[in-house]
Amino acid sequence: MRPVVPGTEENLAASAAAPIPGTTGPQPCTPRRSAQPRPWVRPNLYERDEPILYTHRYVRSAWTAVLGPQAVADLLRLIRAAEQGRQIRRPVRLQALVAVGLAVWAGGELFVSTHLPPVPAHLVRRHHPGQPSP
Repeated sequence: MRPVVPGTEENLAASAAAPIPGTTGPQPCTPRRSAQPRPWVRPNLYERDEPILYTHRYVRSAWTAVLGPQAVADLLRLIRAAEQGRQIRRPVRLQALVAVGLAVWAGGELFVSTHLPPVPAHLVRRHHPGQPSP
């Protein structure tokens, strides 16, 4: 009997997993949903009579406290893409933005505004007690 040396063909053959009974080869697999590419969206700008420009630090502090950093980053990416007229992959947190009215689906198109509202009173209560309210 010869010793099996790591990296040789004998070692690879000895360590291969046994096939599943009744199968003839590798089975096709469906990639998990998170591994599939998200669809493209082309956001559009619309005018909104709100006091806060999206570049103001209030947006990053107050809305991040309510929605989380990824949702706010998605919002800023959507606004930037709308300004430049380009497509981006559908943001992961788009539904959270639509739920609070920061993004709007209308007629199969996505709309965002460069002017945002202050955080509504019913959402301010979601802030951590130690955090100053916006």
